[in-house]
Amino acid sequence: MNARVAIDQWAKVDRLLNHVLALPLTDRLAFVQQQTVNDSPLRDEVLGLLAAFETRGDLLDRSALDLVSRPVATTDLAPGHAIGTYRVLALLGRGGMGEVYRAERADGQFDQQVALKLLRRDSIEHLGLFVGERRILAMLEHPGIARLYDAGVESDGRPYMVMELVEGLPITEWCRRIRAPLRERLALFVQVCEAVAYAHQHLVIHRDLKPANILVNAEGRIKLLDFGVAKLLSGVVEDATRNTPMTLAYAAPEQLTGAAIGKAVDVYALGVLLFELLTDQLPWATGQAPVAITIEKLLHQDAPAPSSVAASSPSPPVAARALTGDLDAIVAKALRKTASDRYRSVSDLDADISRHCANEPVTAREGARLYVAGRLLRRYRWAAMAVAGLVLALSAGLAGTLWQAHRAEQQARLAAASRDFMMGLFAAQDPQQSGDRPRQDLTVHQLLDAGVARIGRDFADQPEVQIELLGTASRIYNSLGDDTQLATVQARRAALARAHFGATHPIVIEQLINDANTACTRSDYALADRLLVESDHLLTISHADRTALRATWWQIKARVLGKTVADQGARTRALATSLALYEQVAPQTDGHAAVLSMMAIDRSNADDAMGAKRLLDRTVAIAQSATDRHDGHIAEYLFNLARTNEDVGDFDGALSAYARGEKIALATYGPQHSSYFLSRIFHARLLHLRGDAAAAAPIFSEALGRIPNDGGKDAYGAWAREVFAERLAAEGRADEALPLLEASYHTNLIQPQHDYDVRESARKLGDAYDRLGRFAAARSLLKSSRDDYIAKEGPTSMFSLVSRERWARFQLDHSVPGDADFSAAQDELRAIVRDAGDRPLPEKALALSGLARIALARGESAPAQLLSERALASLASVQKLHDVRLEPALWLVHSAALAATGDHAQALAFARRAEAASRRYDAPTAPSIVQAQAAVRQASIAVVHR
Repeated sequence: MNARVAIDQWAKVDRLLNHVLALPLTDRLAFVQQQTVNDSPLRDEVLGLLAAFETRGDLLDRSALDLVSRPVATTDLAPGHAIGTYRVLALLGRGGMGEVYRAERADGQFDQQVALKLLRRDSIEHLGLFVGERRILAMLEHPGIARLYDAGVESDGRPYMVMELVEGLPITEWCRRIRAPLRERLALFVQVCEAVAYAHQHLVIHRDLKPANILVNAEGRIKLLDFGVAKLLSGVVEDATRNTPMTLAYAAPEQLTGAAIGKAVDVYALGVLLFELLTDQLPWATGQAPVAITIEKLLHQDAPAPSSVAASSPSPPVAARALTGDLDAIVAKALRKTASDRYRSVSDLDADISRHCANEPVTAREGARLYVAGRLLRRYRWAAMAVAGLVLALSAGLAGTLWQAHRAEQQARLAAASRDFMMGLFAAQDPQQSGDRPRQDLTVHQLLDAGVARIGRDFADQPEVQIELLGTASRIYNSLGDDTQLATVQARRAALARAHFGATHPIVIEQLINDANTACTRSDYALADRLLVESDHLLTISHADRTALRATWWQIKARVLGKTVADQGARTRALATSLALYEQVAPQTDGHAAVLSMMAIDRSNADDAMGAKRLLDRTVAIAQSATDRHDGHIAEYLFNLARTNEDVGDFDGALSAYARGEKIALATYGPQHSSYFLSRIFHARLLHLRGDAAAAAPIFSEALGRIPNDGGKDAYGAWAREVFAERLAAEGRADEALPLLEASYHTNLIQPQHDYDVRESARKLGDAYDRLGRFAAARSLLKSSRDDYIAKEGPTSMFSLVSRERWARFQLDHSVPGDADFSAAQDELRAIVRDAGDRPLPEKALALSGLARIALARGESAPAQLLSERALASLASVQKLHDVRLEPALWLVHSAALAATGDHAQALAFARRAEAASRRYDAPTAPSIVQAQAAVRQASIAVVHR
């Protein structure tokens, strides 16, 4: 549909609608049918608008075709109505295709109020849009976008989705109520841009951005809602006006004319929103004017400058002088009629706002040389005021203008080269690179690899262009998660920069810091330290101590200090310095998230699981909205968050974090990458530890099948197999676990990823040897693991306590009163109870149960019962993830203690509970079942002979 046809169609709708609205409600339907006997599309459009008018104030919030000559069903769900596991509380609103209710969880799992969106009965033709919204929301996880929690189908067949309940005000209303100053309005707008840019990165166009869909909560954070008409960038051109709803005041010209839709429609809507935030008015009045006239304005009339609107207003929210210049230009560029003339991306719009706030030249005003000089003088106004002579000031301004003009020309040349080069990747095939394969058959990776190989050849005499293009390639490799190619390209770029610009160029310093980080990963901390010393000097002499590069330097310095300095305080101070710098100069970056993640790991190692969880929640939120977002790192942060959730007892949160991380890792790296299969292994481990071996089994099987077949040399693959094998041994299948545990132990001896890998593998392998009767080998490994943990981590660390308890249990199992091992086991168990202190740890419960066994062996029945009761109470207080199989083991000890005191009925009850639990959790031939059966028989005999 071209612009002329669109205007004519809307003109007919407008004329008929004006007549209809003047009639009583009871006469409207008959009048419309009479006037449109030969024009059914016109009839459908007007009836649709009438139906919408009766349910919503904005006539154009949805297409007129949404309701085609039928009554509108408006029956609300009553409070208390159950949908899935949710209970309806109240109707929140009704939109073009859905009803939204406040609801709450009804299954007692946890207290949570949500927004439940249900497809309207009269909008079944929008089923595709509704389901599409669910699919799109499932892809998007960003702090500025309302999250999708759940989805299902109502008993009457209508689909529903359960979303984050966002309570707040539309962004424009929020600004009006608090009389927000300009800087706060712009900060909120930047939040919106970040959320929309994130959606665009995931190939999602919102298409209905307006204040009603952008709420500000009590914390002053925005939440983007309603992706009901969002579109995936699939390349399919559709009729924008007739197939999807829109809000006229925020609709881009191409939406009105039916032209192809792209990301530029959201840029346009953001331009309207920015205009409204700056002036409290819309660029074009759409209220009472005839629709045809409004569309004519939107298609052909330029928006007024925000400053002119403010100047003519008696009480504008922002003074006209604050809008004149930059903000006028930014709004004008976002609202250009032709999509290609607007900002190329939302990120570019966001960047111009940031430049304005920093008193830097904005791209919307490129070419205005006097403006550049004026901006430079404003930015350095105090230095300019210190210049005594007017001639000197004018000379400095002119020099600055000429330099800036030269720089702008240079940047334009580099940008053009980058654009042409990137477009060339997808142009006609290059026989030297692709042979007989057409471009459409090559992957993005292959195209990029081919392009990078050409850079040195095509731009041999243009080092600046090479540096620019290699930087572009680096960012793409980073987004693809290809760390190997990223490192190679970065090294080439740094070598060029060093040769062309010298050693103090930021690219050179950045590469030195990257190399130091790589050295840390390879455990070559001496090399890392030398590289940090070199880069430290360069940062200082280039006056870059207040930059993101210095923040990164401190981050890598903390990694080195964590391995080379005994004083943990030095590492902590380095991380704090890095964090403070990131918060000041680069808050929305992956580096900021990485520092928080490192701090979270330190908190976790210090037994502060809740502190670690809070830091990791911040880590994930920042990483998801980072300007240099790295999905591979987000998958890693989510894995760490899942394991921390296990430590605080939030098992649902852990399962959710695992699932989210697996989805990202799979999309980023593929199924054979360690980020994916390790997360799957630990996901299954959580289920197994919680007693659901049946649910864990297929996940274990799928994850193990993803590990590359490298002969067991890969440390991550060895770790994954080791985790699985430990679970096999725990459920009584130590014979199956043994080959995997032996392979993992030998891999870690040769190539450990961490200094604790060997002692941890030794404990697990020693446990399996003990279960299989290979006691000499078990003794050696369990003792070495215990001694190494104490030497490296001290006696009171959580992991030391695990190894100490297992060693004491081995000694107790293979000794009798009077033996040296028996006395040593008693001493160790008492020390474990003491060193655990008030911490609710499963090792403390196991140690108390072990002491109860010692008391029983010595015939001390009353102390044994008291110790056993303390063990059960201690285990009940443990919130962190632990093996449910510990409980039946403690029940058997308690059963024996009760029998020793003569309470045979209770002894039988605990023995039976232990048998039932072991049958539920363990393999049919597991020793735990045999032991429980023996306890049941013995207690039963005692009860019969009482």
